[in-house]
Amino acid sequence: MSWRRSWLEGCLLLMALIFLAVASMGCRRPFRVPEQVRPISGKLDARTTINGLTVEAAAITDEDELMRLFNANMILARILVIKVMLKNQDNEPVDLHRLKFDLRDAQDHEFKFLEPEKAVDKLYEYYEITTYVILTRKGLEADFQQKALSTESDLRPGEERQGLVFFAIPEAVDKFSPLRDLILRLERLRWPQSGRNTTAELRLSR
Repeated sequence: MSWRRSWLEGCLLLMALIFLAVASMGCRRPFRVPEQVRPISGKLDARTTINGLTVEAAAITDEDELMRLFNANMILARILVIKVMLKNQDNEPVDLHRLKFDLRDAQDHEFKFLEPEKAVDKLYEYYEITTYVILTRKGLEADFQQKALSTESDLRPGEERQGLVFFAIPEAVDKFSPLRDLILRLERLRWPQSGRNTTAELRLSR
């Protein structure tokens, strides 16, 4: 009958529209990575120079700034983002391949280093995003990786390099209280030509 056929066609059309709506939601990136992070002053920041290597670090803790940069409240997702800048003013390269980050607060709570893809995992988990297109998520992970501080090559004499470093805020730390007095250590910095090895320590305070 014609009315039954029309009803069936209407149901199929509705199902198609629902499918397209869900698909479009899955294709849209829920988060983003900033093209550039401006210098952050007056926050949790610090600077030190050791063996001709200048290290600057600044934690991004302002909620409005985080929403503007990432379209997500990273702190509530228990992710701390620190912008790190390295400048080699020595006459020999610095080997960064074994560089290890160690971050703790005044109570010795350890903020574990997060690979970029693990930071994306925590975002999806916190915002309870379970429906997504794999390629969209992989693209977001690639963006996070691109903006992360690169340690895959030596820091040449005169070279300046900057990027983001991600840490997990431990459960023992109240994420609703302002972070303060963090100690960031860059361990296993190496100058292979002269055989020097050292650790750079920065005290990030307001």
